[in-house]
Amino acid sequence: MSGVNLGSSPAMLYLGEIPISTGGGTILPKTITENGTYNASADSADGYSPVTVNVPQPAVTTATAAADLTGYSGNPDLGNGFEVTTSGGSGTIAVDSETIGGVTYNGLRISGGTTIRNKKNFGKMSTLEIEFIVDSFVSGANRLISTGGYNYDFSVYTGDDDYLHYVAADYHQILDPNVYRSPYGDGNCTDNGITKASLIGAVTNIRFIDDGTYTTLYVNDVAKVSWQTGYANNSFFLYGLNVGANGAGGADMLITKLRWTADGIEYDGRNWVPV
Repeated sequence: MSGVNLGSSPAMLYLGEIPISTGGGTILPKTITENGTYNASADSADGYSPVTVNVPQPAVTTATAAADLTGYSGNPDLGNGFEVTTSGGSGTIAVDSETIGGVTYNGLRISGGTTIRNKKNFGKMSTLEIEFIVDSFVSGANRLISTGGYNYDFSVYTGDDDYLHYVAADYHQILDPNVYRSPYGDGNCTDNGITKASLIGAVTNIRFIDDGTYTTLYVNDVAKVSWQTGYANNSFFLYGLNVGANGAGGADMLITKLRWTADGIEYDGRNWVPV
C-alpha cells in the first residue's frame, strides 16, 4: 500500500481551512547558486526537496592596474589611469627597448619635458611600482618621480651633486644608514649609497609598499624611508604620481614598468577596486 486514499482521491492535510499537503504532488531537487526568490511553480513543481544552496561569496583579491608602455602610438591615454604629457612641446616619447646583461627590457622612452601622470583619486594602493633605465641626465635637477601637495613628499630626484635624493618632510623613519636628512632643504634626504653614475645604464626599481601601518619606499629592494599609511595614501589619492620631468629637468629614461596594486573584491567573475 503506497498511500492512503479516501475513495479515488489522495489524502490532503489542512491547517485550519488551508491545504498544506497533497499526496500526488511533484517534488523536485533544487540547487541555488544565486541569491533570490524561487517559486516551485516556475519549475512546474509543488515543492523542492532537497534544496542545495551554493552561492559564491565575495573573495578578497589583489587588483593590478598598469600603464601600457609598449602600445603608444600618439594617444596620450596609457590606460588604467595613466596618461603622458609634454611641457611646452619639448618632450619626446617613443616605444623602445634596451638590452642589459642579456635581458631585453621593453617600454616607453621619455625625455625632455615629457611626464607620465597617474591620475588622482585612484584608490587605496598597496603597492606602487616604477621601473626604469636612465640613459642620461640633464644638468641641474632631474625629477624621476614626483607627487604634488605639501612639500612634494615621496618624490625621487637628482640634483647637481652625485647622489639620489628623496623628499621626505613628514617621514616616519629613515631605514637605510646611507640616507640622511639635510639640515636644510625642508625634508630633502640624500642617499649616499646611490650615485647618478650607478643609475645610468642600469635597471632601477622603485616601490612604495603599504602594509597597513606604514608606507615604505624601496629602491632596488632596499628599504629607504617610511611614512604613516594614512598620510601616504591620502597624498597619492589627492595628488597622483608623476614619472619624468614634471616641470623640471627631464632625464632620458626608458620606463619599463609602471603599475599599482590595491586590495579589491572578486565577485561574479569580476574584480572590484575601492576608490
